[in-house]
Amino acid sequence: MDWTNGTVSFFRKKTGVPVIVHLGTEALNLFKDLPAEGVLFPYPERFAQEALGHNSKAVHRAYAKRALMKIPSLEDYEHRAAAKVQPAA
Repeated sequence: MDWTNGTVSFFRKKTGVPVIVHLGTEALNLFKDLPAEGVLFPYPERFAQEALGHNSKAVHRAYAKRALMKIPSLEDYEHRAAAKVQPAA
C-alpha cells in the first residue's frame, strides 16, 4: 500500500503479473480500517469465487461433481468468524 500515491500493488496469483491499482479517497478510507499486516480480506477463496462468479478451478470441480454450494454472505461469515475468536484471559 502506497499511501502517498494512493496505490495498491500486488502480484496476480495465477499469472505472477504485477498490478498497480490507483484508489480514490473513499477506497483509501476503507483500507485504513483493515489490518496493517496479514490477510486483508480473510474471506475463504472458495466462497469469494462462488460469490463473485469467477471462472475458477474450484468452481469447475464443484460443478463437475454436481455440487450445490450454499455460500454465506460476507457479513454472516465475518460474524461467525468473530464469534469463534475468544479474547485472551
